[in-house]
Amino acid sequence: MKRYLPWFVLSFFTSMAIASVGRPQALPESYDLRNELPSLTPVKDQGVSGSCLSDAPVFAMEVAIQKAEKSTPVVLSDSYVLTCGVDGGSGSIPYSLFITPGVVRDIDWVKTNSAKDCATAKIYRRANGYQTIGSLHDQDSNVESIKQAILDHGAVVAEMGATPGFVNYSKGIFRDCESSPEINHAVTLIGWDDQGGYWIGRNSWGAVWGESGYFRIQYGCNGIDSYGSYLIY
Repeated sequence: MKRYLPWFVLSFFTSMAIASVGRPQALPESYDLRNELPSLTPVKDQGVSGSCLSDAPVFAMEVAIQKAEKSTPVVLSDSYVLTCGVDGGSGSIPYSLFITPGVVRDIDWVKTNSAKDCATAKIYRRANGYQTIGSLHDQDSNVESIKQAILDHGAVVAEMGATPGFVNYSKGIFRDCESSPEINHAVTLIGWDDQGGYWIGRNSWGAVWGESGYFRIQYGCNGIDSYGSYLIY
């Protein structure tokens, strides 16, 4: 004789199964992308070009590709993004270029910095989209959302205030914060540490700056976690 579970027992297990589908990864107390992907592309030096609006998302795309494809790092051309995507002085990250037509490997870009070369560029990969977190118009913290995006996608582009203290940073956890700094710089966040209360980030001022091009900064400092964005690959 067949025996059946009562409907309310079946309903309970069905609801539990549905709830578990698509559940985001649990957030650890600390995370560093460099432990998951020990080999990353070299830290770039934007020099006086002011190309953080291309350097930061380019690194985020490099990481997204490497993480999704489980591949070795491929250096993408920030010069291509700067030439073909950044609207001079607009102050916005050219995410549409990452989607259509896509990004170019550094070795494939002719580096003439001429817009006429954009149409014939050899496209390497395309992003499926991008997502923003928070707003540039407020100073609300978005710590948990940024953590989740780092864990899921690899790197989050964060716009912050590069104050004189931050420019002169050399090592340790940066805590010389200003309450309402001018948001004038873009970096990438690749990890965090709840016990120390800080983010792990990567800058585009060369490997001689900070901790070999990387830095640690207190949660909420200089608007670091007020506004973020990441690429979906």
